[in-house]
Order: sequence, then C-alpha cells, then structure tokens
Amino acid sequence: MERFPDPASRLDLSVGTPVAVRVSDERGMELLLDDSPRQVLAVGTPVEVRGHFCGEWSGGFAIAATTRDGYRVRRLSDRYLLPVTFWDHDVRPVS
Repeated sequence: MERFPDPASRLDLSVGTPVAVRVSDERGMELLLDDSPRQVLAVGTPVEVRGHFCGEWSGGFAIAATTRDGYRVRRLSDRYLLPVTFWDHDVRPVS
C-alpha cells in the first residue's frame, strides 16, 4: 500500500503558480517551484502569446493591462481585448 505525504507538508500553491515537474521514473514525480523573477511588461508592449493546445507562439498582440494574475492582451489587427488573462509564461515580448 502506498503512503501519502502528511497534509501539513503540502505546498500551498495559488492558481497560476508556475511549476515544473520532474519525472524520475514511471512511479515518481518531483515538483520544482519556478522561483525565477516575474517579467514585467508595460502596457502597449508588443508580445507573442502561447496557444494552450499545441504550445505554439502567435504574434500580433500587445499588453493591454497588467493584473495580479498576469496580463490582459489586445489583438492588434482589430484592437479586440481577449477575454482571458494570460500568465507570465504565456506571453513574451516580440524580439
């Protein structure tokens, strides 16, 4: 019978906390926190956004607002404000 960790030892992660998972074998995983500093993008910064299905990057967007949870993004072609908040790791400045 497998033993589960003591609930008091669990990390208290809020929604949107970036993490990485290392798989050492078929039965074990290790959670690694991403302690890298949060990038700060100013309103108006041209960015690419990562698609959630395939992970592809798409251009033609700009930062519309910064929120506690990430960024609101506007499509440049028609100035449409996308109805979701993007996490830090799902936007990158256009290089």
